[in-house]
Amino acid sequence: MFSDEDLDLERLRATLMQETQMKEMVEESCNELAVTVAELEKRYEGIEDESNEWKTRFEIQQEINEQLRKQIVILQEKVMQASKTTKDIQRIVKSNTITTEFGSATPNMIKLLQKEKTGLINQRKDIDWRVDQEAKPTRSAKNIQEEINQINANLGDIRKSNALTTGGEGGAGGRPKSPRGSPKRSIGQRNIPPDQRVIDPRKGPIKKTAAVKQLPSL
Repeated sequence: MFSDEDLDLERLRATLMQETQMKEMVEESCNELAVTVAELEKRYEGIEDESNEWKTRFEIQQEINEQLRKQIVILQEKVMQASKTTKDIQRIVKSNTITTEFGSATPNMIKLLQKEKTGLINQRKDIDWRVDQEAKPTRSAKNIQEEINQINANLGDIRKSNALTTGGEGGAGGRPKSPRGSPKRSIGQRNIPPDQRVIDPRKGPIKKTAAVKQLPSL
């Protein structure tokens, strides 16, 4: 029969094996996150270099849009004036007292101005759409920077957890810690789902995917 000391030793060995497996998986997860951060930073630098050109084009388009808005206002005033003149012409025609004063404002001219106004409005809508499309890379660069900051924060938490795990292995000569104070419990709260936090040696080794943190979508 096994003595109490032998049973304690077996439990310590099982706990040490579990902690070693968790440490390896946490280190692997840290390496994968570091590679992902490096790739995102590289992509962000490329987008940041291009953002200056897009920013210049965006500012130019804004100036063009402002000029078009002013032209539209001027044309609207012309249309209103032409409409008023047309009404005066119609009134004078009815009274058979046409004068040359209104000879420059004809229905054809009014139609031409209205057509020009419609064309400018459509052109403005098209330019607004192009400005919105050209502004997307700038918003994409900001989103990538936010993802990098979030991943760096998560990576720091995982490294702290790894340090706690390493410190827990140094105390393997004593009795095993309770589940409440175990470093494995602390790591599991961050990286391992609740149904896989407590590892039963009779059910085999921990699944490799349990401690791999899911990365954000790019």
